[in-house]
Amino acid sequence: MPINVTSQKVRGRSGRALVECLVSLLLVSGASSLVLLLANTSAQVVDNARQRDLVLRESARLRVPLLRAPCLAIGGMWRRDIGPRTVLLASATNASGLHALAVTADWRSSGWGGGRRYTHGASIAGWCE
Repeated sequence: MPINVTSQKVRGRSGRALVECLVSLLLVSGASSLVLLLANTSAQVVDNARQRDLVLRESARLRVPLLRAPCLAIGGMWRRDIGPRTVLLASATNASGLHALAVTADWRSSGWGGGRRYTHGASIAGWCE
């Protein structure tokens, strides 16, 4: 059996439907802005941790030969790109039995992180008899 809808109920609801749609649109846009902010912050933290891990791993890999056999270490300086935004600079010196290695890494954060510059330095020395 069909239900008759009176025009009075429809007319009263038409103004509220527009307001309800606008309010729901405002809530959805606010929630999406919060999700975007959270995702951006998480991406910055992950990128910074990834870059720091890469630098620590590569500098440790360069220091291992000097720890194992300091007499075989040679002097010199070299630069190596280890990522799209990371540069590793290593400087090895030999001075009367003391072999030293200094590793410095420079990297920039991602574009979303403001492009800040970070530096990490580590050095190690071994005595050769």
